[in-house]
Amino acid sequence: MDWRRAKTILIIAFICLDLFLGFQLYRTMEKKSQYMNSNIIENGQVTDQEVQSLLAKYQIKLATSKPKEPTQISAFKAKASSLSGWKKGDGETYAKTFPSPVPFKDYQHMDQMLQKWIPFFKDFRYSENDSKPNVRVYLQMKDQIPIYNSRILVHLEKNKIKAIELSHYELTQPISIYLTSFNSALYHLIQSGKVPTSKSPSATVTIREVSLGYWVYPKAEEHIILPAWRFYIDHHFYYVPANKNMEVIKK
Repeated sequence: MDWRRAKTILIIAFICLDLFLGFQLYRTMEKKSQYMNSNIIENGQVTDQEVQSLLAKYQIKLATSKPKEPTQISAFKAKASSLSGWKKGDGETYAKTFPSPVPFKDYQHMDQMLQKWIPFFKDFRYSENDSKPNVRVYLQMKDQIPIYNSRILVHLEKNKIKAIELSHYELTQPISIYLTSFNSALYHLIQSGKVPTSKSPSATVTIREVSLGYWVYPKAEEHIILPAWRFYIDHHFYYVPANKNMEVIKK
């Protein structure tokens, strides 16, 4: 027998066994970690200390105060509003383009014009955080809480209105739901891997704004409006539904 060859085969076999056992251990630890993360999020058991530890690990700075969490919040069924005389766009949006841009004196004057053109304009409120120099944005409100993807976009050219895009929903039946805590939402957002991480040991990624609002989920007939946490990180908004179905949306 070639003992040298047999010895080599045994060494290779032991290496393969070590690799296999190591992989099995890794899979077991990974599943345990995923289970613990899922269990923490579902039961709302994420503590401030756990959040701070995770922020430090990924070099993320929370540069705003922790928001107050309401004692009660509802989800809603809703129907999209229609608007006669406007062009139907994608999904539930409507648009109006002015061949000759319409001038306005100031933003108060603009709001007065929008109120004449849009029958449900009173349901909206101007959002500075969502607006840009050439696009003024208004968000639909429900009990002083914004619906992030139900909005009016006013496209501007200096002191003139070029076009308007909008969507609006009539909220019908309230639905009682369990509200996911801010800590759980932030924990899930960071663990999702969708937040950019710092490329330098001395740099940090900054969360500049956190708010609680609603997000519209389109259905065939009636839509569902669910509460959602919104995080503003490095010029992008991230939305985390404030219920057990926590799929991160980046805008």
